[in-house]
Amino acid sequence: MIISEFSSGHLTGDDQIAYWEDVGARSAMAARLTPVAGDGLTAHCRILDLGRLQVFVQSYPALSAHRSATMVRQSDPEVLHLWLTAGGGLSISQGREELTAAEGDFVVYDSSGPLRGRHTPSEQAGASLMIQVPRAELPLPPAALGPARPTRICGRTGVGALLGSHVRELASRTEEFAGSGSPFLGDATLSLVTGALARTRGVETRRLPEPARQSVLRECVKRFIGNHLGDPELTPARIAAAHHISLRYLHKLFEDEDHTVADRIRTLRLRMIRHDLSDPALAARPVYRVAARWGLTDPTYASKAFRATFGLTPSEHRRRVLGSRAVR
Repeated sequence: MIISEFSSGHLTGDDQIAYWEDVGARSAMAARLTPVAGDGLTAHCRILDLGRLQVFVQSYPALSAHRSATMVRQSDPEVLHLWLTAGGGLSISQGREELTAAEGDFVVYDSSGPLRGRHTPSEQAGASLMIQVPRAELPLPPAALGPARPTRICGRTGVGALLGSHVRELASRTEEFAGSGSPFLGDATLSLVTGALARTRGVETRRLPEPARQSVLRECVKRFIGNHLGDPELTPARIAAAHHISLRYLHKLFEDEDHTVADRIRTLRLRMIRHDLSDPALAARPVYRVAARWGLTDPTYASKAFRATFGLTPSEHRRRVLGSRAVR
């Protein structure tokens, strides 16, 4: 992952505005910026380059933006922007449509058409997050991508919720991901973007090209597993049923991965158990309760699986990490 940082803190007044218009034209799309307060534009932007797409982490005051037809004719990078509303108000007008987004939703707009936008972050709002993806990278039919118009993706349910959680995690763990994993992270992000756009723009997932469909489903399955590790009944059969696919097709989705579905469940559970056993705040919680919290309700099996994976029993690991504070 390549990370680029931009800040206008060293400038003042109109120089700040000119600076951000230049950064925007070079890294995203050209637009005229107008601060609502009218006294400069002190802001910060971090761009995470994942290869096939980019994620922007931005903090700035209330402003409006105008991308004119002339700007579109002069330069069109042919990208879509998916803006995750962190707080406050966001409105986009493009074509004949105007859209206002609620907090936690994505707004999608297109570099290939004139647009007007206004964002007024609330005092409690964190950094705004935006995904930039080239239209050519999206395995969607042309009718689903044009003409340029704003679209809302619900960020509270379905694939939109998975995408929102994913991009927030990318933004909060940037340093951890820096320098490695970009192709994987880019592919995973693109899969979720494709799935969210397909559903919003009327393309059934089953009508996507098979590689894209598999990629979307695989990311959904991974998120489902992560969200249900504490359920003792979490099995490949239940996962397949929840995603309306056969067990055979589920295994096919993961045939090129390092772990089978069952191995993935077991490995993630054991990692979470190890994490909790290393937490001083949970030092008084018995080992069997820690294991049960993550779906392993048989203490004997949990202990053997933990030792086979980490070389120590759960109690030995806890004593090594916590010393005298550990309980069995």
